[in-house]
Amino acid sequence: MKKIIFLLAFISFCFTVEAKGKPKPVKGIDISHNQDKIDWKKLASQKTLKFVIIRSSMGDDRRDKKFSFNFSQAKKYKLLVGTYHYYDPNENSTEQALNYLKSSKQKENNIIPILDFENLSKVQSKTKLISGIKNWLSIVEKKTGYKPIIYTGLSFYKTYIEGNFDDYPYWVAAYSTKRKYDSDVLEADIRQISQSGKVRGIRGSVDLNVTDSQKLKNILRKKPAR
Repeated sequence: MKKIIFLLAFISFCFTVEAKGKPKPVKGIDISHNQDKIDWKKLASQKTLKFVIIRSSMGDDRRDKKFSFNFSQAKKYKLLVGTYHYYDPNENSTEQALNYLKSSKQKENNIIPILDFENLSKVQSKTKLISGIKNWLSIVEKKTGYKPIIYTGLSFYKTYIEGNFDDYPYWVAAYSTKRKYDSDVLEADIRQISQSGKVRGIRGSVDLNVTDSQKLKNILRKKPAR
């Protein structure tokens, strides 16, 4: 009887240790001016919402209309903040990198730089498109000291990112049950799990994202931007 009790206690202990060591899920959203007016007080009151990623720039000269306001409010309410650039595959990659660096308030960000790549080019080949993305990443990395996160959908990841940018962190969109459990999705630093999420403080839909406590540490800034 004592042996049985000891065995049960040992099993319980093992499960407790495993649970304590397992990274915890961390939830966040990504936004742009498409979310229009946001009630930041209501948004920040949600205890499970820990980070927000804000679009700052698009293409070689465009800026998100709500970026400055959204950024200041996210900082005010002490959320972890990241900024991303929407990559226009038909425009100059160097100008796009400079546009992002000028507009994204890198020195105030909590999360390392992010590139949003989700469309093909109408004016250049796949080879030149990948070359342009490498150029953008290189410029931003040299300026900030961080390898940027690449955001894309699962199909784009398998076609364009995997094998070309394997040493970069990535953030992948996957919504269906089947895609959510793809091995590439599970290994991603951030997973976008829905584009029709509902949260307090935002009218309409918003993108929902999840990472975990360990992966979050890997994508947070560890030193000031250069």
